[in-house]
Amino acid sequence: MDPSRKISNKEIIVSGLALFAIFFGAGNLILPPMMGLKAGASWPVALFGFLLSEIIFLFIGFQAAVYCEGDMKQFGRKYSKNFGVLIGTIIMLLIGPIIAVPRTAATTFEMSVLSFFPDFNPILFSLLFFALTFFFSINGSSVVDFIGKYLTPALLIILIIILVIGFLSPLTPSDQVVENQLGAGFVEGYQTMDAIAAVIIAATFLSHFREVGIQDKKNLSWTMTRVCGIACFLLALVYGGLAYLGAISFSFGDPSMQRTELLTKIVEMTMGSFGKAALSLCTFLACLTTSVGLTHATSLFFHDFTKGKISYKLMVTLTTLVACAISLLGVDRIISLSAPLLFVVYPVMILLTILNLLDRGRISHWVYKFSISFTFIASVVDSIRAYGFKDLTLVKAFDHIPLAEYGFSWIFFSLLGVIVGYIFSKIKEKN
Repeated sequence: MDPSRKISNKEIIVSGLALFAIFFGAGNLILPPMMGLKAGASWPVALFGFLLSEIIFLFIGFQAAVYCEGDMKQFGRKYSKNFGVLIGTIIMLLIGPIIAVPRTAATTFEMSVLSFFPDFNPILFSLLFFALTFFFSINGSSVVDFIGKYLTPALLIILIIILVIGFLSPLTPSDQVVENQLGAGFVEGYQTMDAIAAVIIAATFLSHFREVGIQDKKNLSWTMTRVCGIACFLLALVYGGLAYLGAISFSFGDPSMQRTELLTKIVEMTMGSFGKAALSLCTFLACLTTSVGLTHATSLFFHDFTKGKISYKLMVTLTTLVACAISLLGVDRIISLSAPLLFVVYPVMILLTILNLLDRGRISHWVYKFSISFTFIASVVDSIRAYGFKDLTLVKAFDHIPLAEYGFSWIFFSLLGVIVGYIFSKIKEKN
């Protein structure tokens, strides 16, 4: 095998499409329209916040993954020996069987099945959906090629048709300006879970590229940059279109509607019965590709983590069974239950990603320890607030922290932790 082999442009495009399809799933489809509706005339501001927590940190995560070679133990080593493994395990459970994968089935059921078969049994549907997920995921290394070559082009064509017709409609966004939409959009991006999953998903692609002969680290880095760039561009394009569709739906949309109901209503109003059928197919493809990709990544992670003690096939089986059961809760309930967890995990993972990307051996482990610990504390308070305990003394005290009104109090604590960690490291050096 030639260690200097370079991947072809065709392979780059296929892999980029596969990455787009893996990340563009249930949350990515239903979140931007509701965000656009709630933001009104401020939808571009909300979209910018959404893209910041979604696209920018997804891209950064891929670069950090190359630096630590997709090894979560190395990723968190400067905080503590097993911190990377711990947070990696938590993230894989969240993007795997606990939140993201079951949400794909729940979204497909509510948008693709109930629209045409209102009495269809949800248990039967979940069993069928995860039977497909199991079938495609069990093929292992062929997953990336299968998704990129066949499922993603079909998904993109349908999405483009929906968005173009929506843009050509006579409807226009509301002229009502809504405050603090940058923070609202940023926090809404948490629900996609793409940024926190980036490093782990990147490990799957690193493994794939090594299998096809890309061994040189510089070559791997450039390959991953181009693949991720394609996916991020497509994601940003689609998010912008979906947020706009939400913004123009104010005349018939209602923030109290379910997210799946709003998107279905938008497409029906702009495209009629054809749109409804196209959306159903689009949802099925988007959610199935994400379910397959995340199941594959989760199973590969735990297979490698246990050094083969848990087989890939067994992990695929366990993931699909647990996700099948949780999917019966429904989309909105899964989202509401997951929000407080993401308030804790997201900021910590974002900070850890940035530190790894900037490190190159220059950042003291004390900076990691203090900044991550401070961020975790602020994130826990945000999580408590998300659970509805806004009147607690501790929560009210945090309301006075800089950037708290925008939902970014953790950034203040991250910077404070970096400063304290830097000072502490210098003191230690002198002693």
